[in-house]
Amino acid sequence: AMLVIYQGTVAAGVPLPAQLTFSFPAAYGPPGAVAFSDAQGRLLTLEYATATVGDQLQISFSAPTTDFQFEYYDTSLDLTSSTRRYQFSASTPYAVQALVLQVQRPMGVNALTTTPPLNETLVGQDALTYQRTTVNNLAPGAPITLDLSYTKSTDTLTVNTAPTIATPDLPSTATAGGNLSVVLAAVVLGVLGVALVAGALVWYARSRSNSEEELSDIPRHPRRRKGHPPPPKPAAPTVALAPPAVVFCHECGQAAEPADEFCRNCGTVLRR
Repeated sequence: AMLVIYQGTVAAGVPLPAQLTFSFPAAYGPPGAVAFSDAQGRLLTLEYATATVGDQLQISFSAPTTDFQFEYYDTSLDLTSSTRRYQFSASTPYAVQALVLQVQRPMGVNALTTTPPLNETLVGQDALTYQRTTVNNLAPGAPITLDLSYTKSTDTLTVNTAPTIATPDLPSTATAGGNLSVVLAAVVLGVLGVALVAGALVWYARSRSNSEEELSDIPRHPRRRKGHPPPPKPAAPTVALAPPAVVFCHECGQAAEPADEFCRNCGTVLRR
């Protein structure tokens, strides 16, 4: 399977929270996670709603900050042959100022080719090589496509071979083969910036609730006057405790346990 992650940034001047809706093939739903980035750069889980429209699954959420992301698994990647091809096709629901398409080159891959060509090369903090390109000024409804092919003789995952910082007794969450990562980033005109990442790792579903109610002052009891029945006791305020915020790796998006200091997937030091 191919893990597809949309990462976005709401454009300056857009009122927050921003109401956003995206869609992807319903066969690959529901999303594995929906999150937003807080002021410290941590990714926290975010509530969302879904609706099936034809063969598409729409997800809607309210982004309280400018940065957000969501992800799903595209199971169309065929791993039966050493020659592999992946095709991504979508359309942007919003006008895009700058769209960045980025591919993580997994270890053990040969003859990686992409359409459109990804001419810029860089090395990430995970020591892996990335290729990317930028497309500017997309109108709402503009198609976003990526066609890539490569050869790989094994299903060994990059997470199992890349150099990482050792952490004891941390089980791997990766079970699928292929191990390719693609990133699509965009700044959407007046609304958001969108990034998309794909990679062959299994992502556990996470809690989608991150809310709490504020405490209100408890009113004092008035002194009861003689001969009058006591007034009804005021109801205590209702308190809903939010689940612990889930922290995601800022480098690859992997969910972290509360005690983790390093990402279980890529070994990056977690931001808390």
